[in-house]
Amino acid sequence: LAQVVNGQLPPAMTEVQTPAAPGAGVGLGSSGGFGDSVGRPRPAAGSGQARRTYPRVKPQDPSRYDGLGFDEELGHFCHRLVPTEEEKREAVFDKARSDGFGRDAKFEPENYRPMSLEMPEVKLELTVRDTRQRPLPSTVPEVPSHPLRERPLRTTLTARQNFTLKSSLPTEAQPPQPVVQVMSTQELQLIEGMVRAYETGQHQVELWDQYAKRARELLFTMTLERLSAVLKYFVLVNYEPADPHLYLEIANEAAHHVQEASSEDLVSLLHWCARAGLRDQTMLSIVGNELMLRLTSDVSVDMLIDILNSYAKLEARNVRLVNCILRELKPVMQDLSPNQLMDCLPVMVMNLMTDSARAQYLSRCAEVNLVLPLAHHRPSSVRQFRLLEQCLRFDYHPAQYSATVQEWLRRIAEEGDQLDKVDPAPIAPLAPIYRDVGEILADMEIDTVETKTDAIFNIHLVHGRSCVEILSASDYYITPNLQRAYRADTKVRQRLLRRRGWRLLILDRDDWLQLTDDMYKKDAIARAKEEQGKVADTPRLKQ
Repeated sequence: LAQVVNGQLPPAMTEVQTPAAPGAGVGLGSSGGFGDSVGRPRPAAGSGQARRTYPRVKPQDPSRYDGLGFDEELGHFCHRLVPTEEEKREAVFDKARSDGFGRDAKFEPENYRPMSLEMPEVKLELTVRDTRQRPLPSTVPEVPSHPLRERPLRTTLTARQNFTLKSSLPTEAQPPQPVVQVMSTQELQLIEGMVRAYETGQHQVELWDQYAKRARELLFTMTLERLSAVLKYFVLVNYEPADPHLYLEIANEAAHHVQEASSEDLVSLLHWCARAGLRDQTMLSIVGNELMLRLTSDVSVDMLIDILNSYAKLEARNVRLVNCILRELKPVMQDLSPNQLMDCLPVMVMNLMTDSARAQYLSRCAEVNLVLPLAHHRPSSVRQFRLLEQCLRFDYHPAQYSATVQEWLRRIAEEGDQLDKVDPAPIAPLAPIYRDVGEILADMEIDTVETKTDAIFNIHLVHGRSCVEILSASDYYITPNLQRAYRADTKVRQRLLRRRGWRLLILDRDDWLQLTDDMYKKDAIARAKEEQGKVADTPRLKQ
């Protein structure tokens, strides 16, 4: 290997052929010359294209290493590779000691001077380019010059300021000022007209459409109390606006008056929003945060119950407010009056109350024998607690109630069943839309029963264990994105009917009224049956 490095190659590898005479033939072993037998120029010997002659050996033949002249012993070879003292390093990546030799001398004080920069010349140039003076195409007409536009900007601003401060300004040029008294009078007239129409039974849609149009013009100047009053009377007459943005505009305006409003006005606003199904999460969060700051100051127990009822009916999420209210109600739960217990809606008891709070509430109801006997109380109160008993019986709740509570619930169920046999509730006549659906089902050779009572529920167009449910706008929430979402009361009714073994054929009233042909109506019923089949069967509990 050393001889190869030093250029001492054996004769077999250093043999170079002598260039042949011009025009003479050259053998395959030739490596020089100016041409071959054909006359093509031959590459020089030192170029990368020169041909060389190497001994022909086989890879398995060990004799190919003979004749190289490697007579150095292995020990001597290893001794030459041992690094010297200067080449020893602590780590492989360290530089050798001789690498930086002589380089530090370049940076001695006598070899360099401190860096210095000349101060730039203080000069600022601004070039103003007027793009309006560029040549316009021949197709564009020339804009006539205006004297005010050609004047300098500073002069224009000064003239404008002088015009504004001019004392002899005519009254017609001043902007109109809002007349607060006139707007307040118009708002009062609107609210009084709505009250008068509600009390006299004038619930015509055309009349309330005019009230809605007038209310939208006056909403932006109303206080929170008047906004709640307008919403209240729209709800009391069951007004379904053609444009749901009316209720959303009321919520938007009410959100601006939350801080200066009283707690009673805020609770009243929540109450009527829940009755209207107006679920604006932004407004509900603002009102809820404001009420949470006032819980310990000027919010009574009745108001706390009303707040929980509103959030339960709207299915609005405000975990901090609900937890704070339940924490305030738990110490006084055993002191609630019968009227306060009746104010708690079943949807609030089932959906918002925790297991411990629900157990305390039911214990208090059983302690005072609420609504017992059923025959001595109003039908609305009887139906409310029969609904609560149905929810507790058919909905799964792992909490175990005391024997007193279970006895109270059993008496409500038994007396309710007896009351249905002795004094059944009157059945309202079938609505025209149900009659229309019944006629279509009769054409499809499906026999139905118009109305049937199952516990506290009236079901229509019964065929076997199936019934028809027609939903209107009052069964959906009013949301900013105008998505159709079932209200909490509608969900409770459908869930209990399914758990009692009924299959619901759900139709939408607005969609049904738009169908103009019986063929389209039969297709709608067929689609509703397909949706009915997709609903998973829930466990049916036997009474």
